[in-house]
Amino acid sequence: MVQANAVGELAWSIENMLNRILDHTLSPAKVHVTLIDRVLTLLPDMIAAYQADALNPHQQLSTQYKAWAQQLTLNKNPGQVEARLSGGLATADTKLSAQDSGARLVGSPKPQPTMATPAKETDKKQPNEQEWKNTGADSRDNRSMDGKGTDDKESPEEIDRQLWEIFRIEAESHLAVAQKFIDAMEQARPLYSPPSDTMQRALHTLKGSAHMAELTPIADLMKPLEQFTKELRSYQVAIDDDIFQLIKDGMTYTREALAQIQRLRYPTLPKYDQFIARLVELRERSVGPLIRQREAEKAQKKVDPAFLEMLMAEEMILLMEADLLIEHWRQHSSSATDWQPLYDELARLTHGAERANLLPMVHLSQALAGVYRQLLDGNIAPVGNIYPALLDGHNELINLIDIVAAGQDLPTENPDLVARLNQLSNTVEPTTPGNALTAEQTQADSAPAESVPQVNATPQLNSAPQPNSAEETGVDDAEADAIEPEMMEIFLEEAHELLEALDEAIHQWESGADGRTSNEEIQRILHTLKGSARLCGLADIGDLAHDFETCLINNRSVQFANFLNEIHRFQDQLIAQVSALTHPHHS
Repeated sequence: MVQANAVGELAWSIENMLNRILDHTLSPAKVHVTLIDRVLTLLPDMIAAYQADALNPHQQLSTQYKAWAQQLTLNKNPGQVEARLSGGLATADTKLSAQDSGARLVGSPKPQPTMATPAKETDKKQPNEQEWKNTGADSRDNRSMDGKGTDDKESPEEIDRQLWEIFRIEAESHLAVAQKFIDAMEQARPLYSPPSDTMQRALHTLKGSAHMAELTPIADLMKPLEQFTKELRSYQVAIDDDIFQLIKDGMTYTREALAQIQRLRYPTLPKYDQFIARLVELRERSVGPLIRQREAEKAQKKVDPAFLEMLMAEEMILLMEADLLIEHWRQHSSSATDWQPLYDELARLTHGAERANLLPMVHLSQALAGVYRQLLDGNIAPVGNIYPALLDGHNELINLIDIVAAGQDLPTENPDLVARLNQLSNTVEPTTPGNALTAEQTQADSAPAESVPQVNATPQLNSAPQPNSAEETGVDDAEADAIEPEMMEIFLEEAHELLEALDEAIHQWESGADGRTSNEEIQRILHTLKGSARLCGLADIGDLAHDFETCLINNRSVQFANFLNEIHRFQDQLIAQVSALTHPHHS
């Protein structure tokens, strides 16, 4: 496990440095990026050596980089580190004084003999959530909870003083972050809130630092406490008086351990058992039922395997590369031939997400598709804030796809992003369906209201071709024959339900329901039918539903009575095409 420790300690040193940057206690600079780049060049060889059970091929460099990361974490002499790094890869002869770095660097004397430290994290079984009750008894020898048996570990010549001092200083900074949360809760009492993100991150980093310094008692104290705060945050459960006192006691015990470290004594935690028992009880009372409920829901609600297969299929390749496409469009130009494939993929994704009940993905996909629909119809131009909004939307969508593919729960949807995309879709009301505004139309729109003649004629609508025969009403035989019977059965069952819902929505509109609400409800039904048809390869039905949906989008401002006949023509054609699939011998 020696090689694994070398990899872990090097990675932890970089993570600690990055956590300080995330906490805004350290300003990011070129030296941090350079050091990370150098570490990344070492890790593949180190991991390969571990797999081959060989020695670390970069022992000196990895130790040097770890020491520099610790120095930068403390913001000590970053200029010296940057100068060393800019001079090329460090060697064993590249040294900084231990006094400047606060760490034992490559080539500096190593205290001998090495302290007989407790078992490392990788060498002993760590308690999981169900084992917290037994943790104290399982590792009593490591924590010396009775205060005895530690004299043989406290000889000054056997202690890595520099490493302990680095840990103590860093731990104080994390405790200061936790103290800010405690102070805020003291003022808010009794109106507590869940633990803050910075509070949880501080505990997480403190736990990792303790493992690196081989101060196992502190690491074992932080592990369950950090997990508990993470669960409280995840379920948005506010702390109460008892949990607040538990957090304060955890910080007090940690400070007592740091005081022992400052006196060069290996830390002991006499009240560790009582602390863990309290934590287990409070966890069960506050988040235990919520955790079990989520686990039960996960067992019942599994994502449709067909949907996961669709996410991984080649048909989704454009969505996964949308960020690159948008950047290309920004620098050059884009047109309907660029937008249509993405729109089609979004339609398939939306339908699959609806069937899997992944509402955040449904709403975001629909919002993105709405923008592309307006671009395709010429109602908005690909300028201004269109591309930034599309880029943000696609990046969030890729994140959701990755989460689903990993089998994790989707986070709460981003309402601001969805509203921003929907606003773009609703920015311009079209005058001619399927086309951008002409110069004459723009001129007419900009004229004073009194100069625009009133037109009583029915607006020109985006209509579908009238079927002239039974063959034009039905679906292409080759398409239908290519569909597996089981998939066809599922589609027909869903299609009949959607057509019934469509008929009801049209009837409600005819009976005087709110026009905008009815219009949007019919669009939703058609959007689902379109996605289902295209997912099954029924292009004719998908295209017809798309034309019907576009007609409604392009005529949102037109009174229902003006295109009632048009809506019924679309409805009749959809019914005819679905019926042709249900009774193929009649087509």
